[in-house]
Amino acid sequence: MLMWMMKRALTIKCRVLTKYYAMASEDKFNNLLRWIEEFEWTQVEVDKRRSDESLSQDGGSIMDTQIQKNAKDLQISVEKKQTKGDAHHVFDEML
Repeated sequence: MLMWMMKRALTIKCRVLTKYYAMASEDKFNNLLRWIEEFEWTQVEVDKRRSDESLSQDGGSIMDTQIQKNAKDLQISVEKKQTKGDAHHVFDEML
């Protein structure tokens, strides 16, 4: 009978410890999942910010390209008018 009680106590203790360690592991797992979710959210925010910055930089470069093209067209137009001898008309047309 004493042996049976000792086995029973040992079995109960093992169950309690197993449950305790399982709960501790579950808490660690939940913390890990929470950390992963926060990391993914942060990555999404960083990617969004990079995308926004990239779009704004691309928009600026497109605008710069258009300005350069307009300046070059104006220069060509002025040169053509100068060769004809009536450069002052170019500036009147711009205004």
